[in-house]
Amino acid sequence: MTYKRILVILFLSQFFTAFGQSEKLIQSHLQKMKNAKDYTLAIAKLMPDTLYSFKPVADEMSFGEQLIHITHNLY
Repeated sequence: MTYKRILVILFLSQFFTAFGQSEKLIQSHLQKMKNAKDYTLAIAKLMPDTLYSFKPVADEMSFGEQLIHITHNLY
């Protein structure tokens, strides 16, 4: 594991412990993250490869850049 991941895991574990969050709440958040991942992957598979560079507006990120952006934010 990378140093950043270890720090994030430690922070989150301390955060949940410090505020006495229940296992049910943690499981709920994990399920929401899994659902978001599944939904994002389904959308990514539906988009034709030729449209991954599509930008609705020139100053915005393309579809592919948005997917990379989401991935970076999760990690």
